Amino acid sequence: TFDVRQLLRADDGDDQLHGVWGEGRPVAERSPISMALAVGPFPISTYFKHRRIRSLALAVFPQWRFTMPALGTIAILVGPDYEDLEVWYPKLRLEEAGYHTPLIGNGERSYSGKWGYPATMDGQVADLDPASLRGIVAPGGWAPDKLRRDPAVLSLVRRVYEQGGIIGTICHGPWILISAGIVRGTRMTSSLGIRDDLTNAGAIWVDEPAVVDGNIVSARVPKDLPAFTRAMLGALGG
Repeated sequence: TFDVRQLLRADDGDDQLHGVWGEGRPVAERSPISMALAVGPFPISTYFKHRRIRSLALAVFPQWRFTMPALGTIAILVGPDYEDLEVWYPKLRLEEAGYHTPLIGNGERSYSGKWGYPATMDGQVADLDPASLRGIVAPGGWAPDKLRRDPAVLSLVRRVYEQGGIIGTICHGPWILISAGIVRGTRMTSSLGIRDDLTNAGAIWVDEPAVVDGNIVSARVPKDLPAFTRAMLGALGG
């Protein structure tokens, strides 16, 4: 175990740390985080399941980055002619925040993006246990048109959605969600090219950079990736 209050002793002049922990404040003014920490210590993994605590810890002890447990697994669906940025930007941003982000295919060991960047798969859809996932990212490109034809892909997305996992999607990625039957009544956005597809499937299409409705997070195009990943992290509890 580790008493995370050591962070306060590590840098007594850090107002940001004191602000989060709430030391010196009346109990009623303390945050839920500070209240939980007040009764520590806990196993280190308990602390680091909260992204904000994890970030503060790394600011003081950057060497912990190599030993911290992941916050959870977010599978990223990849297929032929995937949109390069829409795979790699969320993958790296989520990894930076502490999540494990395996690239998951549906048969091949590797795929090339629309712009030629190679992606080696970490696993296959058929091998995944939905219960092990905090969420899924369904990027765009031409890959979704192939992935949506695979019943195993649709079953995985549907089961993760039904168990409350976060389903993130961008550009043409919602094709997969449409085929999985999970978009009806959901406020969503996408590439303009599949607006009618979403509307015909019962979704409520809006023209916004990123949209969160329940446990579905959607975005329009690559320029909206910063908004998309911020929304993803927020939905994941960051």
